[in-house]
This record gives sequence, C-alpha cells and structure tokens, in this order.
Amino acid sequence: MTTKVTVQIDAEVARSARQYSERRGRSLDQMVSDFLRTVSSEETERTMPLTPIVRELKGALKGKRLNVTDYRRHLEEKHR
Repeated sequence: MTTKVTVQIDAEVARSARQYSERRGRSLDQMVSDFLRTVSSEETERTMPLTPIVRELKGALKGKRLNVTDYRRHLEEKHR
C-alpha cells in the first residue's frame, strides 16, 4: 500500500534531486521512500557503525547554545 505525501522544498533542491535520480535510473519517489525507510529504521541505527570523524565529533556541542549568528561568525573568522 502506498500513501501520497506532499512536501515543500527549495526549487533548486528539487531540480538537483530530479537530475540525480534520473542519472541513477530511479524515480524521485523511490529515492525519497528508500531514504525515509533508512533514516526511520531502528535496525539501521544499531547496525550502521559511526565513522571515525562522527565518533570524534559526537557530543562536542552538547550543552552549547549556538545559533545561526554564531555559525556566521565562525565562517567569517575561518575565511579571513
């Protein structure tokens, strides 16, 4: 059984996603369905090991109160 779901996304994201799905010979519906199945699966969470970088970064910002302004400040300093 299938259910129709409507989502609103940025037009550029939609365009890129359609091109990506066409290059892979799959429908956008199939790709979205597969993605949602993967991210909503508890089994995936238990069986998919974290990469070393993710493991290292996990919890690094716990308890921090950061927002978009903080991120922009970081980028400005980084690219000076």
